[in-house]
Amino acid sequence: MESHGIINASIGLMFVILGFIIMKYKAVYLMAGYKPGRYDDDKMSKICGSHLLFSGLMLILYSTLFFLVPEQMTMHYIVMYSVFTIALIRMVYQCEKYARK
Repeated sequence: MESHGIINASIGLMFVILGFIIMKYKAVYLMAGYKPGRYDDDKMSKICGSHLLFSGLMLILYSTLFFLVPEQMTMHYIVMYSVFTIALIRMVYQCEKYARK
């Protein structure tokens, strides 16, 4: 079961790096479904980058909890994937609401 924590931490690290790249270099073209001219690049990079950073940090945090408290692994999975899913749904909603031109 320790491999699940390592895999989730690796995915979290990937999301942190991707979020940083999108925020720093305004690389919103890396996002799936992005259409140039339809969204404001500055707003889109802030929204997507911050949400990806948050999601990645949450995955890393919960992966460390797997190692610290392995007895409650089912509860960690439920909370981790719920927070992760809510953050990504919120990112899509905010991009549609605030980043449109």
